[in-house]
Amino acid sequence: MKLYLNGSWRGVEVDDYLPVDDFGNLICAYSNKGKLWVSIIEKAYLKAHGGYDFQGSNSSRDLFVLTGWLPEIIDLKAYNRQKLWTRIYNGYRNRDCLITCGTGPIEDEDKIGLVSGHAYAILEIMEYNNLKMLMVKNPWGHFEYKGKFSANDHSSWTPELKTAFS
Repeated sequence: MKLYLNGSWRGVEVDDYLPVDDFGNLICAYSNKGKLWVSIIEKAYLKAHGGYDFQGSNSSRDLFVLTGWLPEIIDLKAYNRQKLWTRIYNGYRNRDCLITCGTGPIEDEDKIGLVSGHAYAILEIMEYNNLKMLMVKNPWGHFEYKGKFSANDHSSWTPELKTAFS
């Protein structure tokens, strides 16, 4: 794996053994479709940073190490929401950017289905009749969002919305 570390591209060699818990479940990032590259990239990144006991990072730093691209961090409280939406929507549609988001402290993670202090990949950005939607993925895959417009929220997903966002 080639990572951008300390100002230059460096090769990090890893094996294909992946960490599992006592029950044989993967305890690393993985693809639900059985693709190994997700786990290998994470393993190389963590090897370069001292192993799986690594204290953590943020998605901006991670994307820089993986791509060499200089990240921009946006404070949502200090930014005009409509201007930000237009910017990320256009950037995503033009394939000009990678976008992630993160959570702060969450009191009841199990009830909401989001992890505190965690980064999420943004897979899709959609808009329909002034409804702005982000499809996010938890790279750990252990929690599933349970709030409004979740997969199991049948009252918010009208037939019209299902068609528009399918």
